[in-house]
Amino acid sequence: LLNGLQSVMNLAVLSAGLVKGLTKPVRDPLTPPNSKIIHE
Repeated sequence: LLNGLQSVMNLAVLSAGLVKGLTKPVRDPLTPPNSKIIHE
């Protein structure tokens, strides 16, 4: 019973992540990330 519950929870988390990933707009991989390099 516990094993089945764990697999259902895992499936719910996986599907939630998949939906989030599909709704997020895809960023152009060629554009560099907008981060500044800080020299200490």
